[in-house]
Amino acid sequence: MVPFSPELLRQSEFIFRGELTQRGAATMRSIPLDAQTAVVSVEQVYRAPTMLRFLTGTSLTVLTKSALAPTPGQVALFLAAGWLYGESIALIEIAHLSNIADFSNLSGELMKEDALAASETLRSHIKAADVIVAGQVVATRRLQDMDMASASEHSALWSEAVVRVRSLEKGVASTDEVQVVYAASRDVKWYRAPKFTVGQEGIWILRRQFAEELQRDVLAAVDPSDFHPISALAKIRTLLRASP
Repeated sequence: MVPFSPELLRQSEFIFRGELTQRGAATMRSIPLDAQTAVVSVEQVYRAPTMLRFLTGTSLTVLTKSALAPTPGQVALFLAAGWLYGESIALIEIAHLSNIADFSNLSGELMKEDALAASETLRSHIKAADVIVAGQVVATRRLQDMDMASASEHSALWSEAVVRVRSLEKGVASTDEVQVVYAASRDVKWYRAPKFTVGQEGIWILRRQFAEELQRDVLAAVDPSDFHPISALAKIRTLLRASP
């Protein structure tokens, strides 16, 4: 069994094995140094965003929870969240374990834990949703331009997808089309948010929320759990039936 709670695993964007090589040091010049900053040499990556899976064999910075552990020369399994991205990468430690002798089954165990966590996340998402529809994107348009004076470096670049509804699974939709607002930005703040193209099919699990930059309420898909392939429809219907 993976010796971490499902909650810790859900919080961890990065899971990797690495050797802490130096304390009070960093791989990025902009990071203030203290006893908690450490350079870690990555030996194996078990989880990382797709665009950042090249980390094996590189060194990165970890802001550790403790100034004392792990110690230099110690190999540990790190659970971490993203922090800074530039000439290198800096992460914030969520947890670590330094007494794992055998990592051979870790990938399989993490896959099982991820599947359980994904099911629980989906169940919670379905319960909280205002509208759930299955359908196909028939049009997209940009709501916020890259060169807008008000757009910040990490602007979402809000766009809108018009989804032709094939089936309404939850909530109320007044027409056969639903407008779904999404973040078109590829910025590190938004790269995990779903992006949509004309012809794309799937299931949207949506909540009404206020988009400050648009100054209105929208049905937004900004979390990876907000959109699923059409093949997940049977599972989602099963969870809907089980949800009070």
